[in-house]
Amino acid sequence: KKLWGRDNIEASGGRRMEFASDDFLRHSTGDTPESSQKGTGKTARSSDGSPQKDPQDKKSPDQKPDDSYPPRTESGRIDWVKQRLLPVEERIDRLLESGRFKADPKRLAELKSKVLEEQRSKASTGGYNGELEFIERKVYEEKKHVEMVRDNHGKTNPDYYVDGDITEVKTTVVKTDNPRTITEHIKDANKQLKLSGIVSSDKNTGSLEIQLINQGSESYRNAIELENIVRRQFHENRSRSLHRVAIYREHQLILELIRTQENKIIKSFPKG
Repeated sequence: KKLWGRDNIEASGGRRMEFASDDFLRHSTGDTPESSQKGTGKTARSSDGSPQKDPQDKKSPDQKPDDSYPPRTESGRIDWVKQRLLPVEERIDRLLESGRFKADPKRLAELKSKVLEEQRSKASTGGYNGELEFIERKVYEEKKHVEMVRDNHGKTNPDYYVDGDITEVKTTVVKTDNPRTITEHIKDANKQLKLSGIVSSDKNTGSLEIQLINQGSESYRNAIELENIVRRQFHENRSRSLHRVAIYREHQLILELIRTQENKIIKSFPKG
């Protein structure tokens, strides 16, 4: 999920760890306890017969976060400088409250642990922080519904369903122009999807989103060369478990190629 050196790409497997709390389980299922009248043992009711809500209860997952969150720039995009300074717990809670994010408790606890671990390291950022930012971008800017893929019984585990589309996320956080970095991201994502048993080249395929963030946002400034790098690995006879490869620079889309039903690779962004 992360790139710590110019040519050093960390494999996405082996990320499982046990770390879960009741709070995560409660948010993940969306269960909100009903408030009760003290001393009566009965649930308090409103005039219409429905249960009264305790003002101390947390927002239910179908409620939208307030307009002041997340912090935004004048253009309306997420202000990532400010967003990255917010507590991880708050960021995760806000996602769960948005109604657009469905989490597997075990994987969510692991993600939180890994994000905090990266933030405590000298590098202070990496692939797991990038993964959290991916979810925030999808939920708050693109208004997509994101669901964590549950543990796949020992098989390779893709990352997320995004509006039903299985999506793998790769993040580069250091500056590089090495073609191999992009090539390996595509090859690795294609292999993960193929071996997962969830997708198949003849029936269902997945997406790959490559993120260039932090120092990585200075990578691949030559747009023509970047497209050529992607096309050398993502074409009619390669990476057949992928139907889409998109590249984001600091969470802004800069390149998107898609595979048509006729198995042609076309550029859908930028146009022209």
